[in-house]
Amino acid sequence: MPVELSSFYASVIDNEVVLGWTTATELNNARFEIERSVKGDSEGWTKIGEIEGHGTTTSPRRYIFSDRPGVTGTYLYRLKQVDFDGTFEYSSEIEATTETPKVFSLSQNYPNPFNPSTNITFSLPEQAEVTLAVYDITGREVAKVINAKVLPAGNHSLEFDASGLNSGVYLYTLTAGNRSQTKKFTLLK
Repeated sequence: MPVELSSFYASVIDNEVVLGWTTATELNNARFEIERSVKGDSEGWTKIGEIEGHGTTTSPRRYIFSDRPGVTGTYLYRLKQVDFDGTFEYSSEIEATTETPKVFSLSQNYPNPFNPSTNITFSLPEQAEVTLAVYDITGREVAKVINAKVLPAGNHSLEFDASGLNSGVYLYTLTAGNRSQTKKFTLLK
């Protein structure tokens, strides 16, 4: 066996799934591919990330990977360990459950400042018609990221590409039903 996995676990912190694993030894380990599936959908595995392996080592190595699935539910995770020659093996599967948020919230984007794209996350305690718009500092709408789309309760994350905008400070407003929150971000080109 090219990699001896001594532990593989998942922790959920504020609906972020933190995966951690430790190897006892590694032989020709090119990388780990992290895969996720919704519980009950055994055919629906999706690669969500990749971490470089340590090649060949007899020393224990620790790895950490974070995932924000976006929608609440129960998820399965597995590791695809890939050797330098392309051969691979799957780890056992582990389970993590994220919960429906209790409050409406819009998080500060990250990174901030950014160029040309940034991540925006928000939480909906119930299904709602959502609009996410970006405004310049004078209050003029410059982008409609989400236009009156019905989204389920849960944590949502998206990437906003601002390559068509000039450098500057912008406001972004999330409206869901009768609730609204605004944050600002800085685009540096």
